[in-house]
Formats: sequence, C-alpha cells, structure tokens
Amino acid sequence: MKILPCLVALICLTTGHLLAAGAASVEELRATLQDAVTEHKIPAIRDLYYAEGMTNEDIAATERPLHLALSEGTVTDVIIAPLPPGFQSSTVALGLKTELLHAPLGLISLAFTDMRTGLKGLSLPYAKIDDRYYLIGTRVTDLQWQGPRDQSLGYTVNGPGQHKITVLVKWNASGVDLEYQTDAAFATLLGQHFNEVIVTSTDPAADLTLTLRDKSGITFTSAPLKGAGEIRYRRE
Repeated sequence: MKILPCLVALICLTTGHLLAAGAASVEELRATLQDAVTEHKIPAIRDLYYAEGMTNEDIAATERPLHLALSEGTVTDVIIAPLPPGFQSSTVALGLKTELLHAPLGLISLAFTDMRTGLKGLSLPYAKIDDRYYLIGTRVTDLQWQGPRDQSLGYTVNGPGQHKITVLVKWNASGVDLEYQTDAAFATLLGQHFNEVIVTSTDPAADLTLTLRDKSGITFTSAPLKGAGEIRYRRE
C-alpha cells in the first residue's frame, strides 16, 4: 500500500486562514475533516489547519497532495492513528528543509479508493495548540545547497526474520547528516549517501542479508546474519 509521507500532506491555505478555527477535541477534528473531504468543502478543510508562520511559498509547496487525492479518488475512511515508530517531524532533501510547525500528537489517516496514481492513503499530523486541535502546516527553508543533487537511496533486509528487526539509518542529504530508526525491512529516501546502517535482529532463527543501493545500482551487500545479532554498514 502506498502511503504519502506525512510531512508534505498539507491542504491549500490562504493568508486569510493563517489563524484557523481548529476543533475542541481530536474526535471533532476527525469528524469535521471526514465531512469536509467527503463533500469537498475546501474552506472547512482550511479552517482545520494551523499555519501561522507559513509563507506563500510554504503553502504553494505543500498544498498539492490532498488536492490530488481528492481529485483522483474517493475517501472511504478517516481515522485517528498514533505516530509510527521513527516518525520524522522534519526532513531534508533536494536542498530544502521541511519541518512541521508544531510537534505532532498523532495522525489523522484517510483511506482512498479508485485512485489512478496508486495512492491508497494519506496521513495528516495534528497537534494541540492553546487548547484547540489542529492539522499542522509545514515550513520550508532553502538551505542554499550547492553540491550534487540528492539521489534515490534504498536499503533492503531480506530473509527469514526480516519482520523482527530494528534498523538505524544514518545518511547525508544536501550536506546535512540525518538519522532515524525503524522496523521496516526496506525503505527508499533521497540523499547524497548512506553514512551508516545498522540492522539488529532478535530472532534466533533469522537468516538476513542487508543490501544498499543508489541510482547506479547495488552498492553494498552484507554477509548473511544467522540468528540474533547485528549487520553493520559504515561508509569509509
């Protein structure tokens, strides 16, 4: 299932809605959003966002995903969900730093059908601000990166036991060193290169291999890890 990254899931806002109405509870936020997206009530969706501090460029850069989803598909469900392990409130790619305006408490997740793009869901972070609940806007900062363009990087952990792992990923994107931890057996991201990847297995019956790749193809394949233990890659 393809899930659009949370950080860029922001509806179009106008400068007249920078101080939004929000909702008195998380359930009210969820119910109001469900009604608004089902009926395509764009002003009602705008009123759920807290976007103080966003520029017009921030708004233009982050408005597209939900518009695309509403134009291409039908909303079938809207639920409250916890933040997933390793959730990132900010990210760096292609010379831009994108960050949520407030620390999120959780997600409002929308499920779709009949989308030609293949997108099946969209997750929107929410926060509590001054006793009101809001969907959170993002701010984009140009890092003035002059180096090579970030490329697609990916890792895959293959083999029995791949669902009983944790993966610590350290990489560089646009000159900034980043890291996160996840339990996902594969992922793709944008960056210059991996700095370090550590796979930790707790399964005594595991037989795992770590593979790294970039735009040129496979760049690293580990020796098999049999049983509990670690696979470690470190850039020289």
